Amino acid sequence: MALPKTFSSGERLFASDLNGNFEDLDTRLGTIDLEDLANVSGSATDGQVLAYDNGTSTWNPTDGGVIIAVKSALFTGTQTNSTAAGADFAITDLTITHEVADASNKLILMATCGVLASSVGTLESGIAFHDGSSLIGIGTAAGNRTSVSTGGLGKESGAGNGISGAPHAFTLVHTPGTGSKTYTVRAFNTFSSTQTIYVNRTPTDTDNVRFVRGASSFVLMEVKV
Repeated sequence: MALPKTFSSGERLFASDLNGNFEDLDTRLGTIDLEDLANVSGSATDGQVLAYDNGTSTWNPTDGGVIIAVKSALFTGTQTNSTAAGADFAITDLTITHEVADASNKLILMATCGVLASSVGTLESGIAFHDGSSLIGIGTAAGNRTSVSTGGLGKESGAGNGISGAPHAFTLVHTPGTGSKTYTVRAFNTFSSTQTIYVNRTPTDTDNVRFVRGASSFVLMEVKV
């Protein structure tokens, strides 16, 4: 893998800390010129990093923990869905198709629902991930209770407009398997009868600053182990 520029011996390598303070790496590491980093031996493959040692730069395998792929999805519109008790539906646009580079790698899934509400007026909703075959990262089954990644039940005395939430879900997929899979974020009705579930909006949607519109997002990261 060739670097995009050949450096002369008069050019120097600098590093910056989080406060924006720059330091000449020659001061810390001895005599290192950028021309040394231009003399890279070999070619990079997936999962390798560039290592420098006394004038020689080589590509070395990592010990894991490296993010090798990031994908994201965003939904800024609104969605309403008449949903049976305990049932779920896919949130618009929060879909990612991915195939891991190695079956031993892990996936980190993260989702945020900007606004989630139910027509029953007491929140009673939740979200979870689906891998195309089944729900993942959900609570253990317990009788008739609804298993979700995150959800809630709220109650406000005399609430005229109901309660809305903004759930966040995170999960680690330990064994993503092989082949392409389509991951979705799904919303649940956790009330005991059919209700309308609202995404990115409140049940009452009057054109007034009191009522909000949200954005929902989904991020997938593949991590080499």
